[in-house]
Amino acid sequence: MTTHHPLPDPVDSRRATAGGMVRTAYALAVGGLALVLLWLAVKPLVYTQTPGRVVAPAYIVSTPYNSRVLAVYAAPGARIRAGDRIAKVRSPEVQALMATLAAALAEQVNVLAELRIRLTVAEASVPSARQRAQISAYNVARLGGLSCESTATFCSDIYRENALATGALAQIEAEITELRAQLERVEQARRTVADLRDSVIAGFQSGEQISPVDGVVGPEIAHPGQSVTAGDTIATILDDSAAQIEWVLDGSRIRQPRQGDPVYIIDGNHVMRGSVSSVLSIAGISSQTTSIFRGPAQGQVVRVSLDETEDYPPVLTDVEVRYNYWRSLDGAVELYVRMMEVTGLWRDH
Repeated sequence: MTTHHPLPDPVDSRRATAGGMVRTAYALAVGGLALVLLWLAVKPLVYTQTPGRVVAPAYIVSTPYNSRVLAVYAAPGARIRAGDRIAKVRSPEVQALMATLAAALAEQVNVLAELRIRLTVAEASVPSARQRAQISAYNVARLGGLSCESTATFCSDIYRENALATGALAQIEAEITELRAQLERVEQARRTVADLRDSVIAGFQSGEQISPVDGVVGPEIAHPGQSVTAGDTIATILDDSAAQIEWVLDGSRIRQPRQGDPVYIIDGNHVMRGSVSSVLSIAGISSQTTSIFRGPAQGQVVRVSLDETEDYPPVLTDVEVRYNYWRSLDGAVELYVRMMEVTGLWRDH
């Protein structure tokens, strides 16, 4: 006797298949969410990763005088050498100051010339004045014990001449002494004015603004026609030969990094090796903790240096710095770094 099996209902079959797929997808979603939540809970205990920036010593190019920019010879990001021209400025303030100093210098020169003339005349008068004083003193000596009763007028003239001659000689000698002192003071004033004029000329450098070091021109630079006040930045030169990474620590870290500890610097999809060079006693704002629900938080600033085999990204590049709390995790990161290098998935710098 033949047994007939009932045919399966196609609708039920499709429902069973769809239900299995839904259950599988649901299980995968729940499992993935659980893994994500577990990772979020465990990650703060494993490592900290916060923003950093490639920084370099900055040298400001500015002028100590109110000026107007005539020309700019460099562009932001351009590489420049020490002594290269950055810009040229013109300063009405310097022109007015130079005119004032020139007038003061001319006045000092005139005063010096007048004093030298008076000193020359006085020195030339000394021999005759001294001779006159000697003759008058000799005449007084010749009077000696002579009686001046009958020649009172003559004796009076002799004594008067001696007093006048002695006074004239003393006056000339005192005038010579004072003229020499005045000459020294005026000459010192002239040298001061001349030095001030030279310092203005040297400081202004004919309006040429020169780069003090080798480096890269910063992102902000003055434009032709722009007016700048004394001390305003015309350009910033970044010495990228002394570049470092300035890293702001997460305030909720569970371990404090120490000098020499290894860290990893992430620039896009490129990971670089580095180490802590110094832990500063200052704080900075960490942008990672900023959101519409939470304001910016302060974190300790750390300076990081790349290994000698690594090349620094361009100055002012924002990067991420990762610090593993447990040194055993460094091996896993190194394995990941080597794998990415072998597969060629990282861009070259």
